[in-house]
Amino acid sequence: MSDPRIGGIATFTGFVRGDPGVIAVEFDCSDAFIEGKLNEIAEDLKKREGIVEVKIEHNRGRLNVGEQIAHFVVAGAHREEILSTLADAIDRVKEQVHVSMREIRA
Repeated sequence: MSDPRIGGIATFTGFVRGDPGVIAVEFDCSDAFIEGKLNEIAEDLKKREGIVEVKIEHNRGRLNVGEQIAHFVVAGAHREEILSTLADAIDRVKEQVHVSMREIRA
């Protein structure tokens, strides 16, 4: 990202955690639903003061322990704005997209 307004970039990658008995998770919703929610969240967060870009990628279907669930990138002017926006992006995805997630147990 080449933009003179950017003073920093923060990322977060979430993986399927191997909680006791959990072998995988599955997201039971359409690609259109997930893409719509991710775009809605990113566009809303980009309206914040000092935030230049928000990108969110999310895998679908069945994901085994250790596989990547989601990746977040937030670029902005100052670290406080960037990090708080990154945390909010993660929380919103968990609240709005992960409602369709179910754990698969051994």
